[in-house]
Amino acid sequence: MIKLRHKKAFHPVPSPLLYVQSLRLEQAKQLLRGTNLLIAEIAYQVGYESTSHFSYLFKRQFGMTPRKYRQPKGRG
Repeated sequence: MIKLRHKKAFHPVPSPLLYVQSLRLEQAKQLLRGTNLLIAEIAYQVGYESTSHFSYLFKRQFGMTPRKYRQPKGRG
């Protein structure tokens, strides 16, 4: 049996679900930055029916809510 010494160096490929979520959330960032659409409308446009679930995933991915991101100081 081969033992790996540097387990932290291994980066598994993200699941298809995580990849799609990442693409959706990146698109949402662009819409938040470039439009005046309601957050619920943006969530729906990028594929989420639940605004609360969208906001949860957005915060988990970027460390702030969509509302906070939309504020001028939230953009990075």
